[in-house]
Amino acid sequence: DGGRSVALTYEGTRVQVARGHLQKLRALYRGEDEAGFLDAAFCCLLRYQSVLRKGFQGACTAAVFAAIREAFDARFECFASPLNCRYAAMCSAFPDTDGVFGSLGSFFAVGPRSGSFQLNPPFVDDIISAMVRRLDELLEAADGRKEALTFVVVVCANEGSRSGSVALASLRASGFCRAQVACPKQQHYYLDGDQHCSEETRLSPCDTAVYILQSARGHAERPATEQRMQQVLASFRPEGPALPVEGAKWRKTADGKK
Repeated sequence: DGGRSVALTYEGTRVQVARGHLQKLRALYRGEDEAGFLDAAFCCLLRYQSVLRKGFQGACTAAVFAAIREAFDARFECFASPLNCRYAAMCSAFPDTDGVFGSLGSFFAVGPRSGSFQLNPPFVDDIISAMVRRLDELLEAADGRKEALTFVVVVCANEGSRSGSVALASLRASGFCRAQVACPKQQHYYLDGDQHCSEETRLSPCDTAVYILQSARGHAERPATEQRMQQVLASFRPEGPALPVEGAKWRKTADGKK
């Protein structure tokens, strides 16, 4: 492949990684010695290769991250891995292999008090429903402290898909849900889920929805206006014209709540 990828091996077990992503892991690594880094990188790669044999979930493109950061100042991912993270600190599923690369552990084990966070959870009904319950708890606590807290949630929006109608309904029903936009399938892009091996983009086979959940102060300081939501929506299609307004499902009530 012209030197674009690197193979790490241990006692006959081999993992492959793009050279650029190995350099990314090196930058994230919180240890000092090179041997320790290579051991940690091998363990991290093998963990995800073993657990996710049936495929990696697609990741948001750099354009989407940039739009969400500009619109809502989100600088932390609550469902990520060292292999696909955008920022140097994140929550991930495996703190034992990921902690040395900046993971703070599972999102369900942390308790952010203020700030803005991006969430692209696995498109699994039970996980999304549990996530919404946790978001409601955190936002209710933030309201009690009068602190600004914002969550930008990106999920598959197909009814009857793995994320399912129950999970989507729980997002819409949250008392903290301020706005929602939806991107039609085959009209927006994701990075391949195994971007540590290939950084190709692909058209999404499912609709994608973006939900904004905010505390009262978070909404007051950086409201989910139609302009901001359309900015995020357009970022999913950086290689083409902005999606027409009729392709977006805009939802916002007078006071920003359902």
